[in-house]
Amino acid sequence: MPYVKRDRNGDIIAAFRDDVDQSGEEVSAYNPDLDRFLGRAEVLDPDWHKSDVELSRVIEDLVTVLLEKGIIDFTDLPEAARAKFLEREEKRGQQVFSQYADVGFNWAALQAQEFRDED
Repeated sequence: MPYVKRDRNGDIIAAFRDDVDQSGEEVSAYNPDLDRFLGRAEVLDPDWHKSDVELSRVIEDLVTVLLEKGIIDFTDLPEAARAKFLEREEKRGQQVFSQYADVGFNWAALQAQEFRDED
């Protein structure tokens, strides 16, 4: 359990893993005041978490559509974003983004080539 020190108004001004000077107040790791102090109040709110998860999937779907339409190349995304998309794809066991991961890959050009090959 963490320990905290509060100011005169009751707001947390410090948090510790151990009660170093035996004057800290022991609080739950999920104490709302501690969450606010640590800046994680919104993160632990179940509604925010659910919304973040849902928005994450919307963003993935949006990026997929943009890639499929050739509006962007996978390499247009920042390296950190590409890595995150590939990591999520691996965790789901699906191959969505890795097919675009080759440097210089252009989905629209490939589709146009396939269309010409059919003629």
